[in-house]
Amino acid sequence: SYNPVTDASQLVGPFINGFTVHDADNRDAEFSTGDIFTIELSHESNVALHKALGQAVAVRIQEEMLSRVQLGWTHQSTSGAEGANPSTFVLLHGWLGQREDWTSVSDQLSKAGCDSLIVDLPGHGKTEVGSYSSSLGAWESKALYTLPLAVEAIAQLLDQLGVESVVLVGYSLGGRVAMSLAKKHSGRVLATLALSAHPGLKAVCDRAKRACDDHAFAVRIAAAADRKSVV
Repeated sequence: SYNPVTDASQLVGPFINGFTVHDADNRDAEFSTGDIFTIELSHESNVALHKALGQAVAVRIQEEMLSRVQLGWTHQSTSGAEGANPSTFVLLHGWLGQREDWTSVSDQLSKAGCDSLIVDLPGHGKTEVGSYSSSLGAWESKALYTLPLAVEAIAQLLDQLGVESVVLVGYSLGGRVAMSLAKKHSGRVLATLALSAHPGLKAVCDRAKRACDDHAFAVRIAAAADRKSVV
């Protein structure tokens, strides 16, 4: 239940002290939520206020978007086993893959006394995206499948499972997610193994060309699926 007026007032509060608030007749006045008022701020305080507002909005948006991503996952724990590894291996599949791709590796890790967490990335396997809202716009739909959101969804899952330190292992797309996760949450990542993966293209023109190529490939896949369903 996000109330922009109430939330903004809570953020503005710390910046009010020491400044003059005027009513419509330019007289000193008290104010309450919903009132229209003028606050005289220095440039530095104005910058700080807008930064705080921006950060609050970003947090709210991230929380809302994450609530619409329910990751599919399998956690094999050796808790209680003698000599168990205190860290967890997080195994991330590639594009068009699924968490079952890592089952044999997870089994071997378990035999070696290591915990493992296998995750279905958004758009794959049993992960559900956007199933809790029927009114997603084009921007929201695309944002749910972005790399940053996948990274934060995995980090949130680690928090929910109480996993503090991890070793990241990712193949292809999973490797890129692993590298991004290691960069964003370096404090909990002991090591990262990225297989057949690249951190991404730097040049805007290269990214645009790759996006066009990926779209054309997706169209071919969709067309092939349609032909198969007809047959």
